Amino acid sequence: MAYIPEKIGFEETLANAYDLSAGAGTFTSSDISEYNKFSVQFICTEFGGTADVVFQQSLDGTNWDDVENGSLKLTSSTCNFTAQQQNWMSKYFRVKINTSQRGTMTIYLLAKR
Repeated sequence: MAYIPEKIGFEETLANAYDLSAGAGTFTSSDISEYNKFSVQFICTEFGGTADVVFQQSLDGTNWDDVENGSLKLTSSTCNFTAQQQNWMSKYFRVKINTSQRGTMTIYLLAKR
């Protein structure tokens, strides 16, 4: 019998060089219910101004609630940033960028058991 290693991690690109001048954006993960912690990494290029970011969760992909303590303001000095979430108990995760400026933003989701 062959040994099949358990999947302990998952990486997903939520936004790939999203043009912030296009306006507000919403970026949703695939099903991450099997993981109980994750990091969200923001990488910005030529970012100017500020961006309000909200993390949300959903059990069904249609009804969304804000994650407790899940909002932040990114500035040009803090835009390359990693946020962490522990004790995750939902199925889907999404990032809403409520304001936008110039530059691009890439968002990675790194989930773990």
